[in-house]
Amino acid sequence: MTVIKATADLLDEIMQIYASAQRFMVESGNPTQWAVGHPSRETAERDIALGQSYAVIDGGKVVGVFAFILGQDPTYKDIDGAWLSDAPYGTIHRIAKGER
Repeated sequence: MTVIKATADLLDEIMQIYASAQRFMVESGNPTQWAVGHPSRETAERDIALGQSYAVIDGGKVVGVFAFILGQDPTYKDIDGAWLSDAPYGTIHRIAKGER
């Protein structure tokens, strides 16, 4: 298994993995976290364009995907509590694995 920066030519495979993850969430009783259409194709395209989308490759096939975002994340701008450090950080979003 290897992890590579995702490229536009992997977009269809990435979207298939996201669709599989969406189905899994619904079937597992979590229908709202990734509602149908999220992550969107536009989000995946933006992640790739910004160089923050990564694909997990096994046997020449994309089997997983995630976004690794360095720097301040708007999702965590306002939190209940306080950060323990002001050090730079990265966050992982939109992590999903494909069906086997």
